[in-house]
Amino acid sequence: LTSQSLAVGRIAKATIPAGQIVGSHDLVPEGISVGFESKIKAGMRAVTFAIDTNSGVSGFIAPDSHIDIIGSVGSGRETKASPILSDVKVIAVGTTYQRSSSAGAIQANSVTVEVTPVDAAKLIKGVMAGKLYLTLRNDKDHTPVAVVDVTSMFEKPMDHSDMASLPPPPAPLAPPPPMGGDMGGGSTLAPAEHEIESWSGSKKEIISVPRN
Repeated sequence: LTSQSLAVGRIAKATIPAGQIVGSHDLVPEGISVGFESKIKAGMRAVTFAIDTNSGVSGFIAPDSHIDIIGSVGSGRETKASPILSDVKVIAVGTTYQRSSSAGAIQANSVTVEVTPVDAAKLIKGVMAGKLYLTLRNDKDHTPVAVVDVTSMFEKPMDHSDMASLPPPPAPLAPPPPMGGDMGGGSTLAPAEHEIESWSGSKKEIISVPRN
């Protein structure tokens, strides 16, 4: 810098140690924003949502990472999980929005991603509907994966039009008539009788006695 006036009002791109000679390449050009909003591309939106150690890949997601976002709904045997967004850019982890040169994990309870306005609505629905999990991509892998709307993972309730196409239920079986009751012809079964054989010499006689 040939004059102090060339540095007045400008912001350093990175920390400058005391005693170091400052050049123009160390300073952000005038009129250029270096705040968090400068990381968001025109037409895109930043959305922040909560994560934990399990859903956030144990803290190994960092600013500029690319992830797939998996939505999970239901519980037990009814649990369903599917990708709802593919190849999403992370712009902040917690309050950290500049990638560090260290290889350590970043422990944070939130992630901020850059998405289109349409995907922002899908992501917010996913946050409200269930739990989100992140899968970390290789930094050179941008192959899209098939995604679904989170609401499609819920069981669709049957409406009245669906019920009209169902076959009618089978007719109930008629109960059997009671013993000794009406058999449909108007007659009543006679009670069973005892038969007694009576012999007088060689003469046989059958005597019927009603059963009580």
